[in-house]
Amino acid sequence: MATTIAFPRSLDVTSTAGFCHKLSALPTGQYAIDFAEFTNAPPFGMLLAASAVRVFVARMGVAGFTVQALRYENKSYQAHMGFFQACGLNHGKQPGQASGSRTYIPLTKLDVDLGASIAHIHDTVNRRATQLARLLLPGGRRDAHARLHYCLFEIMRNVFEHSRSPTLWYGAQAWPTKGLVEVAILDEGVGIRRNLEKKYGVASDAAAVQKAIEEGVSGATLKDDPFGFGPQSGVDSDAEDDRESAHNSGYGLYVVSQMCRSGGEFALASGDTCLVCSSAGQDLRSSAHKGVAVRAALRIEGESVEQLIQRVATKKFGETPSTRPRPMLDPL
Repeated sequence: MATTIAFPRSLDVTSTAGFCHKLSALPTGQYAIDFAEFTNAPPFGMLLAASAVRVFVARMGVAGFTVQALRYENKSYQAHMGFFQACGLNHGKQPGQASGSRTYIPLTKLDVDLGASIAHIHDTVNRRATQLARLLLPGGRRDAHARLHYCLFEIMRNVFEHSRSPTLWYGAQAWPTKGLVEVAILDEGVGIRRNLEKKYGVASDAAAVQKAIEEGVSGATLKDDPFGFGPQSGVDSDAEDDRESAHNSGYGLYVVSQMCRSGGEFALASGDTCLVCSSAGQDLRSSAHKGVAVRAALRIEGESVEQLIQRVATKKFGETPSTRPRPMLDPL
């Protein structure tokens, strides 16, 4: 007889992280996942939970067992967003099939050729980030577009430069009347700890996720070590390069997390830990995810990207706003 696993009612960060941790700890056997109570489905939770289900089903399959899905048929929103197909269940729309709107982006896969030039990868990511920012914020102010574009670009760029994975998943939700947008991006690559352990001496996933959002922290990049076998563990861009670009190695996740702390929330899951940051501070939750999953929930209006980066540069280099070169942002 199959053991029944109750799927969470709400895929908030805490519940999702706990569910992923629970699945990873279960022994092999026959299981059924019951979706009857599943109602609240934000993008980060759907991406992370779907990945956990895929891994769980594959692990059971290797051992010769199967996993059934129960009472999922009436979950129309989740089916429309591509969640069940992302889990490996033949129900609902395929990831990326729904057209999206100013209130949502369905779960979607984005693939790149890791053998292509860094410039080509950045161009692919920039075009996708621009498309998504325009869809979620039609007719919005330029600084609001720039905030959202920066978050999308930096998180996606980090995936292809650091994860060793040619694929990422993303989804988003917007609440125009609340002035809030949530962006979620996930990969199933090598994870943060592997990227940082040699250079920074991080000995756990908890230490790695906390280190990853410190300013100036940079892991091994695709350019440094394309296949992950070389001796380099990552390099920081030099100070002069830092001064000239808004998209700097070591500053993307730090800047994104700082944006989200003001009226929003930032979450970073990798390995056995999920870090959650807000204006109230930060804490850690037990989780399980081989790669990296990022949640950026931010206010549409707020401190501009340029102001935030300038503040970081002033802190690091001791420059004043009148002498700091103006950061260049990708055009919208």
